[in-house]
Amino acid sequence: MKKHLALALALILTLGLACPAWAAEETADPLPENWWMDDVAPAADDYVYTDPYEEYAAAHPEEFENLDPDALLAGWGYVERTPAEWFLAYEGEYGETLEEAVWRTYVGKRIKVEYNCAQAEEYRAKYPKEWAKFDADSYFESEWLGYSGDSLPDKAAYMARYNVLTEEEFVDDMFVMYVDDNRYTVGFEQDEYEMPEPTLTLTVNGVSTDVEVTAGEGVTYADADALRQLLGPEAVPGDKVGLLPIRTTAEAAGWDVVWYGGGWWYGGEREVQLWDKASYEAYLAEEFGPVNDFFSKAMKTSGNTLFADTPTAAHETVTADLTRFSTLDGDETFRLTFDVDAVMGGGVLDVTVTFDVTELLKLFPADALESLTQMGGFSVTQLRQFLKAGVMEFIIDYNTGDIAYNIPLLALVDESLAGWQTETVSDLVGVGETMMGLDEMADRSLTSTLYAQMINSASYGGAEYALDEYEQTVGLLSTFAGKDRFTIQGNKTTYSITTQAMNEALSALINADADDDSEQDRVAQPVYSIFKAFDITYTVDEVGNVTASLHIRPDTDGIAAAVAKAYESSYYSYDPTASGVMGVVMNWLLKGWDMDMTASSQGNAARSTGRVDVHWNNVGKLSVRTTAVQTSGKAPRSIDDIVR
Repeated sequence: MKKHLALALALILTLGLACPAWAAEETADPLPENWWMDDVAPAADDYVYTDPYEEYAAAHPEEFENLDPDALLAGWGYVERTPAEWFLAYEGEYGETLEEAVWRTYVGKRIKVEYNCAQAEEYRAKYPKEWAKFDADSYFESEWLGYSGDSLPDKAAYMARYNVLTEEEFVDDMFVMYVDDNRYTVGFEQDEYEMPEPTLTLTVNGVSTDVEVTAGEGVTYADADALRQLLGPEAVPGDKVGLLPIRTTAEAAGWDVVWYGGGWWYGGEREVQLWDKASYEAYLAEEFGPVNDFFSKAMKTSGNTLFADTPTAAHETVTADLTRFSTLDGDETFRLTFDVDAVMGGGVLDVTVTFDVTELLKLFPADALESLTQMGGFSVTQLRQFLKAGVMEFIIDYNTGDIAYNIPLLALVDESLAGWQTETVSDLVGVGETMMGLDEMADRSLTSTLYAQMINSASYGGAEYALDEYEQTVGLLSTFAGKDRFTIQGNKTTYSITTQAMNEALSALINADADDDSEQDRVAQPVYSIFKAFDITYTVDEVGNVTASLHIRPDTDGIAAAVAKAYESSYYSYDPTASGVMGVVMNWLLKGWDMDMTASSQGNAARSTGRVDVHWNNVGKLSVRTTAVQTSGKAPRSIDDIVR
């Protein structure tokens, strides 16, 4: 900073000499001396750096003479291993002796204590009322020990850890902490300020009541007549009179009781919340019972084969026809074939893929392909051989997160990639743990999960907030997974969703942030055409036979209109014509992504077939056909055995 000020002064002086008229005008009314700073700064040559450690040592020679490194290390918590060696390894600077390193750390702690003592003097003068009622020992026990746990069991340990040497220093230290923690809170050092009494409300299923609630010694009470009307005469018989404890009375009737502390620190509302668990779960079971049964059936019939003790093996053939549209030269189709052999069990997936994708080379002009391969250091013939009878092998161990792969094609580009390569992806372990829990998830109920989430939210956000979140979640899930999405015939359960249902659901999300008070929202909200087709049907029976079909095509014009509408009502749209421009731009951008996809599959774990057709408007088409059969089981290969 001093160098910057010196440069600034030099620049001002130089400008004054270069512009005498300006300088003369300014000297007529000179600025006060040292106008740029409060105190006169020493010249650069006069500045002397003072080492705070050397300064402290000179002022406290007796402390250095009586230095006991072992006692200090023990007080600082270096009690495991060899304290001196551990301390030097983590705290000592290069070339320091143990005594030097301990002294440097000790002085740093003592400088902090001295600073706090000086700060305490200032705080005592500034906050005399707080100082008059302050109790350092009580504050330490209630605030510090509650957070430090067993690492600092008592006051003596604290003083040793931070080199607080006297009782006076301890009091100063605690007072500084107390003031720093509280001086910005409402009412600090204001005896005349009285915190408003918080309200205490009884809510029933998220709705506030006018029932009077009293509290004492951690228990809330309400009048028996009021509780009888809320919970029924079976829960509160007629012979019950006077005040009754709310929690025990409600829980005995099968209700859940939740306490919400609210914003008590500024006199906010506190709530005793009653939730009719039976009613909520009855409704949720009716609305989402079919989806519970559906997923339970699907998971139990498929099983968690990846982590099964008995390995499972399968062979799948894949044929893909890639068609490139051309109105001038005629359409061209290129066929790609793959054979996939997979073995899984014990948390290990072992996959071998053989393929013939030489047809892809027809996509490139011969000259360009020749130049490309020469740059890679191999010939077109070599590339064709690898693509004609290509092999890829993968072994994934979800127990350890290790991956091994052998892709000979990569060796054409980089010889160091020849043979088996290994990597570790730590996230795979988490994926494996999730997959292991699939069987447990099959036994869980979506209904109980939704209800538990609601009352958990109520405990920290309040009943009204929790009920609002719950209703939005249930409404959205009902659209996609409610009872209307399922039909049951015999032992078959079918899930289906239609284009209209999907468009209505997405439109509701788009309109969700609309201003209910606006004139525009007094009419029905529009339903946007996000999809021209969105039809999914999935049927599963008790023994694991599956039939599924899918047809999806986005409506690019409808999406552009929805985006323009959202932009029109957004904060950024200050120009009424902007939404129209946005609609045109989005329509143009999305036209290139107009595609139609259909898919279907049928079969079971022993044998299944499937197809996928993706038609990209004016570009091309991809048709994929698959057949998978279960083969005789064999153990997956081990990465250690193959690679290491």
